[in-house]
Amino acid sequence: MSQGPEALSLDEHHSNASLFMVAGTETIATALSGTTYHLLQNPSVLAKLTVELRSAFRNVDDFHLEGLARQKYLMAVLHEGLRMYPPLPILVPRVVPDGGMKIDDYWVPGGTVVGVHHYATYRSEAHFRHANEFRPERWLGDPEFASDHLDTLEVFSVGPRNCLGQNLAWHEMRLLLATVVLNFDLELCEENDNWIEQRVYTLWEKKPLMCNLVPADA
Repeated sequence: MSQGPEALSLDEHHSNASLFMVAGTETIATALSGTTYHLLQNPSVLAKLTVELRSAFRNVDDFHLEGLARQKYLMAVLHEGLRMYPPLPILVPRVVPDGGMKIDDYWVPGGTVVGVHHYATYRSEAHFRHANEFRPERWLGDPEFASDHLDTLEVFSVGPRNCLGQNLAWHEMRLLLATVVLNFDLELCEENDNWIEQRVYTLWEKKPLMCNLVPADA
């Protein structure tokens, strides 16, 4: 542990470690759970993703970060999963600087806590056509979704306080989802049809996502 007047205290190290664990593990698990649920509720999307991955890779030994990042439908599925089920569905608070500032043509006094609510933004028809439908093609230039405001999806936040680990998070999500889809055929268990009906306490109150997995080569 570093020493000196500017060093973090032991309690501050513990606080940061707790935050890193939540930010780097719970959010990835949440994003992949929600994306998997929506894939299972949309078999045609899952089938298309399966074809893409099994055509590009024979087994997980063929995976490499650059190759996975080039899988366009995989990236579209993950973007749409994050839109439909953002790991942090609430707003991320920010404080208006001293002296105040204008936000969206409204003057907001300094010290005011402001934020953009992720879930409400991503499910707004003002931003996304068929906002409550899982449609990965909106991220692939489909003309039906030409009016979508894709730049409103900012699950990692923006600016100097955005997520430091977002590149690692993308690598993790691509690798884990591709590994499951490449190796298994999945089917949602009937008792989980309403899995998405959850409360939010900063994070989602996730229930177990029960699935049947059959080895792809079985």
